[in-house]
Amino acid sequence: MLIMLRRSSASDIGDMLGIEKRCFSSPWSMPSLMYHILHPRALSLTAVIRGQTAGYVMAHDEGEDLHVTNLAVDPEFQRMGAADFMMRSIISLSEKEGFHRIVLEVRESNEAALSLYRGLGFAVYGRSEGYYDDTGEAALLMERRNV
Repeated sequence: MLIMLRRSSASDIGDMLGIEKRCFSSPWSMPSLMYHILHPRALSLTAVIRGQTAGYVMAHDEGEDLHVTNLAVDPEFQRMGAADFMMRSIISLSEKEGFHRIVLEVRESNEAALSLYRGLGFAVYGRSEGYYDDTGEAALLMERRNV
């Protein structure tokens, strides 16, 4: 399966909003997505499979850390390697840019995401109770150190 990755642009917002609604019970808003596309310290990459937007990953430069703020893959394209490919690209980019670590939050019940992140070298370093507004579920705080 050929997966292409490119920087996200404002023209991707419609597809991103659709993916957000199909993937999450509490989807990001258009202004939140636009912020991550346009902010100079943010990075947004879009995965394309067969000419269609398959998913995206968003991260924010926090000095020594690169904070992955959102990762989504359209259900139609899940289990095709897009999330793994996007995260490996973020890891590579973070190493090239000299970030000390990558951090992210993940629902403690999201076994698929936890498996992905652990397989890429992320480890749990904390927990944030009541992190998710829609369910009150805790988030596991994960990190991957670049050495």
